[in-house]
Amino acid sequence: NTPILDETNQSFTATTNGNYAVEITQNGCIDTSACNTITGVGIIENDFAPSLTVYPNPTTGSFTIELDQNYYNVTVILSNSAGQVVSIQNYTSTNQLNLEINSSIGVYLVDIRTEQGKNLLIKVLKE
Repeated sequence: NTPILDETNQSFTATTNGNYAVEITQNGCIDTSACNTITGVGIIENDFAPSLTVYPNPTTGSFTIELDQNYYNVTVILSNSAGQVVSIQNYTSTNQLNLEINSSIGVYLVDIRTEQGKNLLIKVLKE
């Protein structure tokens, strides 16, 4: 129940986890939307070696993730900041992922899972 100062645009990208609602005031009337829970902001889960590389981040659309070795049956799920799945890609064998965000600017979560049980969850910013 704390207003976010100077946020009056039609879109908002949360920078911290929490519950968010929109309050609209018009002609003396005030209405508030239902709360939306935002999770995953700032979370980076990395079961890969420290040699993992993501570049460029921020990106204008195309970016690369270099893994520490070759992995089998890799699934990559790209989601927007609202948690909607934007794309799912599967690789039978790879050590490098060349990915593309074809949607609008904003924060995206890249969720990578391998047959070997390795997981990666990282934020990518599209400018």
